[in-house]
Amino acid sequence: MSATIAVRNYIHVLQALILRDLKSRFLGSAWGYLLSIGWPLSHIVVLLTVHGVFGRLQPYGESAAVWYSTGIVPFMAFSYTLRFIVLGLVQNTPLLSFPAVRVMDIIFARAIVEIFSVAIVFAIIATALSFAGLSFIPEFPLYAFYALAASFCLGLAFGIIFAGLSKISPAWNIVSMLFIMALWTASGIFFVPNNWPTLFLHILYINPIIHIIDIFRSAYFDGFAQDRADWHYVLHWCLWSLFFALLLERGLRGRMAQ
Repeated sequence: MSATIAVRNYIHVLQALILRDLKSRFLGSAWGYLLSIGWPLSHIVVLLTVHGVFGRLQPYGESAAVWYSTGIVPFMAFSYTLRFIVLGLVQNTPLLSFPAVRVMDIIFARAIVEIFSVAIVFAIIATALSFAGLSFIPEFPLYAFYALAASFCLGLAFGIIFAGLSKISPAWNIVSMLFIMALWTASGIFFVPNNWPTLFLHILYINPIIHIIDIFRSAYFDGFAQDRADWHYVLHWCLWSLFFALLLERGLRGRMAQ
């Protein structure tokens, strides 16, 4: 019975943290959450506008909207999870004065919100493209699920790492933003490195996010990046980064609660 009560109390704590996150994000109201949903959609609109103005052809496939969406969605799952976990720990530190709230509760609550956010963005994109006569339903759903799960896992791991480091020095908060910006340009969202020099490709593909985006796109474009995307490499990155993140959280738990 005591175990049941403990689980019920834990669920109530997570629910409270999730509701607080939804109401306090961005503008300090529930309407601010809509801004967090609209932000990645605005990226797609801007890219399509630039694409149309300059008359550029998409690197792959027949639709620029589908091409950019398949790059932005998995990257958003990673970057938003990372960023909002770091911000969540900073913003919700006063809540740790309550005995029922722990550091990992805040982290898990933020991660859950990001999962729902990406699901909503995915649904909005799929609906908008369907009105345009396009489909955003993956031909190979397992590939898309694997890529998004890996994105969330890496976002969770790096979010915990940067959250812990930002408690040591606030400068790490800025580093996390620069880290996301660097990956934004180097993760294959806008390009296909088919004819790039081999040495440069080896360096570029150290980044697990580019593998994840390739896997996600292979769910839509049959045969895409089969010779480049490495599922096992992504899995190793997820497991080891999460292991290191939890180890760091355990070592810095007292510091992170201050």
